[in-house]
Amino acid sequence: MERTPNAEQLQVVQNVKDNLIVFASAGTGKTFTVANRIAHILQTEQASPQEILCLTFTTKACEELREDIFHYVGKQAEKVEIRTIHGFCFYLMREEHRRQNDSFCEATVCDEQDCEALLKSILSSRYATWENGQPAEEEAEFEIFSKRGSLRDLVSELKHIREEQELYSDDEKADFQRSFSFLYRSRKERYDELFSLKRGGYVRDEAFESGMQKYAGRLVFAYNDYLRQSNRVDYDDLILFASRFLKNEEIGARWANRYRYIIVDEMQDTSMLEYSVLKRIFGKNNVMMCGDFFQSIYEWRGSNPKWVLGDFIEKYSPKVVMFSENYRSTRT
Repeated sequence: MERTPNAEQLQVVQNVKDNLIVFASAGTGKTFTVANRIAHILQTEQASPQEILCLTFTTKACEELREDIFHYVGKQAEKVEIRTIHGFCFYLMREEHRRQNDSFCEATVCDEQDCEALLKSILSSRYATWENGQPAEEEAEFEIFSKRGSLRDLVSELKHIREEQELYSDDEKADFQRSFSFLYRSRKERYDELFSLKRGGYVRDEAFESGMQKYAGRLVFAYNDYLRQSNRVDYDDLILFASRFLKNEEIGARWANRYRYIIVDEMQDTSMLEYSVLKRIFGKNNVMMCGDFFQSIYEWRGSNPKWVLGDFIEKYSPKVVMFSENYRSTRT
């Protein structure tokens, strides 16, 4: 028997006029509801498939949603734009580079393992020559840093801070060193987390901290330069390039005008920088943010669900719907 939306879900499916916040924990039928809402939008001709953008967190979630929509509207589902946030930013970046006839549109995306290998390569290559053509005395220490996951996390953090705080000058190394100073001054909890080791408790990794206090700017510059020279980008770059493109009013308006309905899934794991990118395409579109406010697992990478939620409520006056019926859990 075909399942039908319950009363709470029906509010989301049928309300295509108001911006929405949907609090939906696992098992409450969020994907089912989103698929039904998109089907309703198409069946009532509120928008064409190409005018609907749905952003979620994983490729698997994208595939599941597309399959569910296909169940209701058939081949129209293939034209609905369903992407991960990083996938959308990559798509935007390539389109804008193509528009400018820039060969960078063919850039290769490095995954996290590639980036860690790249950092190790940098630290043992000519990029270990940090100043005045002479190898740094701390080169041996950098080899130790390269074995720590925190190094990749630190590089990511500094790249985000530079964009968020607009720390741009003609000296990229100095910009990243300033980003490091901002991290120390203004995000002390995150700073302490990055420079701690778990050894029966958390202790300060003083060697790592001392090295980065001196060389963080040079290290991130070298890493970025290596990516540029090899026509590659990392996941952070996808967000950063999209952010810079969309700051241009003409480009931002062009992308905002593509869509009429925007759905952002897993809002609790959206970083502040990702949210700032998405806001530039919200425009006058109908926007729905959904997820589970109490299950954020990415605060270590910049997600700030309380801030994102507060900003969206303040600026977009959404109606709030909370799903209470769970279809996956037993009563116990």
